[in-house]
Amino acid sequence: MSSLFNDVLRNLIAPQSIDNLEFIAQAIEAYKDPYFLKYSTLSEELNKVLAEDEHTRYEQLDGIEYRIKDCLDSDIPESITSEDFEQFVRFCDHVKLETGREKRYLNQQSNMRNYIQSLQSKATQDINLSFEKKSEELDKKSKSLEQNLSTNIVAVLGIFAAVVLSFTGGITLLGSIFNNLNGVTPYRLSFAICATGFVFYNVIYLLLNFIARMCGKDIEFLKNSIFVNTALIVFIIATFLLYFIGK
Repeated sequence: MSSLFNDVLRNLIAPQSIDNLEFIAQAIEAYKDPYFLKYSTLSEELNKVLAEDEHTRYEQLDGIEYRIKDCLDSDIPESITSEDFEQFVRFCDHVKLETGREKRYLNQQSNMRNYIQSLQSKATQDINLSFEKKSEELDKKSKSLEQNLSTNIVAVLGIFAAVVLSFTGGITLLGSIFNNLNGVTPYRLSFAICATGFVFYNVIYLLLNFIARMCGKDIEFLKNSIFVNTALIVFIIATFLLYFIGK
């Protein structure tokens, strides 16, 4: 790029450097070179002198448009011919086309960057929300497992206690009955066995029923309580009847 055209473009970016009439004369002189009459040449060379920073670049483009408008509104002296001024107008048109294109490009870049940032922000929010939901679900599951474990331990210990109570009491009762078998009538033996079975069964039933309610579980053994109690009561009544009949 020639030194004169370089000065024209730099003076265009820095309006305070020279006054409008001097700038117009300088631009007309530089634009007489056919190489610089092409829009593509102006676009390429102007892009080289603009700042790299987007904000500064945008301010420079605004300043260029204001300088062009101010020059076109100036009073043109008679020393500048109409043909030369038409060349300057053509130069201004090329510059305005380039500043408009460059500003659109900067706006698109800014919009694209904002769009990408919004997508990143939304993706981050979605990830954080999903993480919070998963954390809450895992927390609920862990609490549920802890509660189930506690109830299962209570249920196992309760069933174990019921079984121990049943076997201990049953073995003690059977040992006592067999030790005194010679002095006991069949009716008393039958009554003692049924009455003891009735008491122990209902004690175990109450214990297991309490454990089932506390743990929120169903125990199949408890569903037959009416049948077992009815059978034991029938055996006790039958023993009484047989005792009075055989008397």
